[in-house]
Amino acid sequence: MSGEIEEVGEDIKSTTMSSKDAETGEVYVVAGKNDLHVLQWALDHAISPGFRICLVHIFPTVKYIPTPVGNLSRSRLSKEQVQVYINEESNRRKNLLEKYIRLCNDAKVPVDTMLVESNSPAKALLDLIPVVKITSLVIGTRLSRSTRCCSPTSLNTPRAVWNPPLTRRGSPQPKCAARVGVYESDMPQDI
Repeated sequence: MSGEIEEVGEDIKSTTMSSKDAETGEVYVVAGKNDLHVLQWALDHAISPGFRICLVHIFPTVKYIPTPVGNLSRSRLSKEQVQVYINEESNRRKNLLEKYIRLCNDAKVPVDTMLVESNSPAKALLDLIPVVKITSLVIGTRLSRSTRCCSPTSLNTPRAVWNPPLTRRGSPQPKCAARVGVYESDMPQDI
């Protein structure tokens, strides 16, 4: 398992930022396979003029490689076969991140990308926070199917409200991105 961070992108649009802005002018967004809505939320709610997005994509280390006869350990294949598979996976990641970069470009927000190789995404992200001094982080959340389907208000509530990204801006207390499911009745309670 490698803890190495590889920066694969540079600023798309050159901006001049003061040293104060450099400390607070970055919003890190965790980019998974289906998290375009998280990036869109960050662009709509967490970005101010002069800010930039840093996409963080965490992917697993390659231990097994799919073959026509099943998954084989890296050690059972030649270096060339392993390298071909790693290149294919790298191209898949590049194609995935191009969608995110395009969305940032359309919003005219500068973007960087970071690839982190780890089998434990949560631990890798926690280890990354002090290394690059992350103060603003946006992460998507998932609700279980049963939670989404069984809630009486879920039928009339937009997906973005039920599935808001979580944000934290360098404060000791996490701030709630959305408050959902609170119902207060004006009728007196019978005791």
